[in-house]
Amino acid sequence: TALLATIALDRGAIASAQDPVGKYWPEAARSPIGAATIDDLLTMRSGLDAEDEVSASPGHEDRMDEAPDPAAFALSVPAREAPGTVYRYNSLTASAAGLVVARATGEDLADFGAKALFGPLRLGAWRWDKDAAGHTKGQGNLWLTTRGLAAIGEMVRCAGEYQGRRIVSAGGIAMIDRLREDCPVALAVSLHAPDDALRDELVPLNRKYPIAELMQACRAYLEAAPRDFITFEYCMLDGVNDS
Repeated sequence: TALLATIALDRGAIASAQDPVGKYWPEAARSPIGAATIDDLLTMRSGLDAEDEVSASPGHEDRMDEAPDPAAFALSVPAREAPGTVYRYNSLTASAAGLVVARATGEDLADFGAKALFGPLRLGAWRWDKDAAGHTKGQGNLWLTTRGLAAIGEMVRCAGEYQGRRIVSAGGIAMIDRLREDCPVALAVSLHAPDDALRDELVPLNRKYPIAELMQACRAYLEAAPRDFITFEYCMLDGVNDS
């Protein structure tokens, strides 16, 4: 689900991971989960009273699974603290993240996954179960072959690329800024093109964050970086970006 959320960000279906859930899931706007950001869902810091290790938790995964409509169940779970403040492992927020991706892309999560991730990786055999209301379970229940799981792992290991093809972006400008503030490390940037026209094709996230904005973020990053340089990666493709 997190990978598909990133692809939705790459394609502009989700404008920012800092957007509130209610922006893409209007029914959630007046519920506690609606105030959480997409980032809060993906990092399990929604602020909801949901904790899978505590059986009495109002948002426990068993209660969600037993509900006739898990999405409606999520809207009924009360808040425990402010969003973004406390990490608690729970399936509810992962499920909600899947619902947000589905709403933002206008497709069922499994259908979007087939087009944006599983198809490009040529996984072949896979299955993603649905809940009682017919929503794909963003919290799990994804069946993969060992080879299919290895393909996803290899793509993640290669920072979003698989067999020379970009599947998921390695990161966005906003994440560069956040990295600088939270955990400054030596930075490497996948450039791969000298201009926006070509980089739009090779690195789709460039459509949202063109080279000029990328360079601006890199210059700002150097102010807090542990080294006085940034590494730029440029993979030469015959007849594409090697002139």
